[in-house]
Amino acid sequence: MVDTAFGNPHTSNIARLFENNYLVGSAAVFEEIFPLAQQIQETERKLLDGITAAGGSSKTIADMSNSDEHILERQKGSPSTLQFRVS
Repeated sequence: MVDTAFGNPHTSNIARLFENNYLVGSAAVFEEIFPLAQQIQETERKLLDGITAAGGSSKTIADMSNSDEHILERQKGSPSTLQFRVS
């Protein structure tokens, strides 16, 4: 991953390059979203670890989520959020 940060001298914005994508925002925005981005990245890592676990202990995404309950609730028209269960 390419991670390049640079400031624009004409604004207070910061731009970050992640592979082929740019994120542009103020320092305050990055301070707010960075912890959430780290949580998402950690959850993705745990999901990948679960899927690729060796020794017959690998799991499916369904095993690591509330997908069955979520689908049932949505079919009933009830609100529901798909959640991942990783620790």
